[in-house]
Amino acid sequence: MTRNIAFMILVGAIVVAQAVPPARKPTKPRAVSKPVSGYMRRVGLLYLETIADFEKACGYEGRKNHTCDSDRWDSTFSSLEDRVEISLSESHSAGDKLFWALLKNARTSTQLFLSTEAACFIGQQASPALQEAMGLQQELRGGSTEWSPEVACKQEEAFLAVYPICQSYAHSDAVDGTYWSDGGCSAKLTSALQANNQPQAPKPKPDPNLIAKCTPFSHGSAARIERGAEAVPPKECAEVLGWLRNVDYDRLVTRHDQCSLPSFANDPEWCEKK
Repeated sequence: MTRNIAFMILVGAIVVAQAVPPARKPTKPRAVSKPVSGYMRRVGLLYLETIADFEKACGYEGRKNHTCDSDRWDSTFSSLEDRVEISLSESHSAGDKLFWALLKNARTSTQLFLSTEAACFIGQQASPALQEAMGLQQELRGGSTEWSPEVACKQEEAFLAVYPICQSYAHSDAVDGTYWSDGGCSAKLTSALQANNQPQAPKPKPDPNLIAKCTPFSHGSAARIERGAEAVPPKECAEVLGWLRNVDYDRLVTRHDQCSLPSFANDPEWCEKK
């Protein structure tokens, strides 16, 4: 009797276990596609073609061949954007505004990449004096970060990781006629911009008046000053001019002043004729 009862309990437990459905893993909500109007698809492809032409004209080869006219490209983009904004105000397609935001991010990220690519290239090729001059110009413009080739190249890398994603997703949406996602374009662009605007380690800044006074000497050459071909910068400019900190200032002044004396001024081995 006891065995029969135990057997019945076991069978009942198995039946109950089979009746309970297995636990299901929670699933993420699927993205919902939003239709993009035919007009925006056509405009989107035209806009992406314009971005590609801009990239070609103002990229490395374009800068080398001097084919980049920034004002003309700004005018071209503005003309397209004004027309789109008017049409968007009358659009009833759910994906149009999202698609347009993606297109504009594609343009912005491409422009930022090209500008930082140029700054990185120039910075790497520039002489120390030119690098310092560019840094002083940034100071005068009130730049939030200290300029250097390293900073410019890091900015280039940041935007290089963004603009191809924006362009790729925009092109896919234009061809498919539906907006699914921007592939993280907006978030990545925001992150890159924030990273570039993060304050650098605090550094005592020189007096703006001193910077303004010394900037004309940023391309100075100690050798030419000694030969009397260039003026001597004020001694306090050594605070902002790296090349001046590395020379014997008193000797520099003495050699320069000797070229104002007839016995030295007429000696081409000693002084340069003005």
